[in-house]
Amino acid sequence: MTKLSSFFTTVPPLLQPYFTDECPLWEALGNTELIIEKIVTTKKERFTEILAGVFVDRSVDIDKDIASNAVLIGPALILAGCKIRSSAFLRGNIIAGEGCVIGNSTELKNAILFDHVEAPHFNYVGDSILGNYAHLGAGVILSNFRLDKAPIVIKRKNGVPIDEPIHTGRQKFGAIIGDRVEVGCHSVLNPGTLLEKNLIVYPLSNIGGYYTQGFSFARTAQSSISDATVSTQPIPTTPLPS
Repeated sequence: MTKLSSFFTTVPPLLQPYFTDECPLWEALGNTELIIEKIVTTKKERFTEILAGVFVDRSVDIDKDIASNAVLIGPALILAGCKIRSSAFLRGNIIAGEGCVIGNSTELKNAILFDHVEAPHFNYVGDSILGNYAHLGAGVILSNFRLDKAPIVIKRKNGVPIDEPIHTGRQKFGAIIGDRVEVGCHSVLNPGTLLEKNLIVYPLSNIGGYYTQGFSFARTAQSSISDATVSTQPIPTTPLPS
């Protein structure tokens, strides 16, 4: 159901061994640390370790292209041409492909960015994969964890319930965003959102589920969020300290 070619025209060469049609795309999110380790081990001459577990392509001008007040926590892999701007927060298990922009106050956690991805202003990208030239408008949130803490299941395709829901097996899973997808400002993509390539999500949208190429989103914030609907199970609570 999630063919590579539906989301990505090409996979960056360094990542090609880890993306195939033999397993669901989101399985790569469980192997981010291992992928980084294998790439760095086989391409040692290409990278500099600037902080513990943070490997940067030697062509990157660290003083110019990585803001001094950005916080980088390894493991992380930063490829050529990346720009990491003021107050960006990379929380570990990050792969940023060539020419990516990780902008002001953007937070990334367990994320794989293909080439030329832009998350430039106040974005949250958790447990997600973004295709080549994908762009997030200011304030876009890729939510990765359900309020009721239930495992993430994909229940709708193009806003319509599907006969056999897709059980991802993940407790935390944000989105898979295809090549050249544009997500408008202040939109929220609920856990387990899949967007095939070339889609446009308009500003202030609140969406969830699987959307295929050619789908037309509403120009208002009325899109389906059914996959993120809270279950009827009680939410575990922890008493606050007195």
